[in-house]
Amino acid sequence: MIKNIRNSLFLACLLIFCVTSVHAYQRGSSWNENDLEMQKNSIVFDELASTPDNPPANKIKMYAKDDGAGTTTPYALDSSGTETSLLGGGSSGAPVDATYITQTANATLSGEQALGALSTGIMYNTTTTGVVSTIPATVQFAIQDAENLTTHAGRSTQSACVWYNGTGKTFTITKIRAMSDTDDYTFLLFKSSSNTDISTGADTQLDSVACSTDGTSGYYANIISGFDVSTIETAKYLIFEHSSGTSENVQIAIEGTYS
Repeated sequence: MIKNIRNSLFLACLLIFCVTSVHAYQRGSSWNENDLEMQKNSIVFDELASTPDNPPANKIKMYAKDDGAGTTTPYALDSSGTETSLLGGGSSGAPVDATYITQTANATLSGEQALGALSTGIMYNTTTTGVVSTIPATVQFAIQDAENLTTHAGRSTQSACVWYNGTGKTFTITKIRAMSDTDDYTFLLFKSSSNTDISTGADTQLDSVACSTDGTSGYYANIISGFDVSTIETAKYLIFEHSSGTSENVQIAIEGTYS
């Protein structure tokens, strides 16, 4: 008998709670009559077309709307207008304070910029810092019989345009490496003043390179700092110019990054 009385009291309290809840929600001004459905052990929300108005201070609104990927998702909205998915790390998009790309690609993120294999490739992501970097690009060319290079008609020097930066970005030199078949061969590198002016009166010297370090069957230079000028802006030519010594073959590799 005591058990029956306890059950009756419980049912009575539950009925009072449900009636009070339904009455309270129907009297409110933020919901339509059919927005909310009370079922046994659950509450069913209709999906809203957009984020509702902010609630008053110290209150939170809970509602359902499309997460942008076609899925109805529950959200909470505080009085400052901060909207949070109640699924905890769901597919509503990257947090507004995100400053890095996640290690695991997620195609449902609203602003995803996937890098494929994040630790390899031309672009890669440093997982611990979130920094996106690029593997250095390399400008390579070779000059045959360099000391007998034909004198350029306009420049009046033994020189030649060997590369044009048409990328739309600035190339910043990080390394110049050269290999000559003879010792102490020296050449100069310049950049033109524009895509139409390659004259000596307007060019800028990037560096002087002397292949004087003894290798095996060759002599090389490896410059990683102290360049006269390290940038080649877009729409400018890289110019090779003979300086001194003799070389049947000199190969040049210039590494750098774009920005």
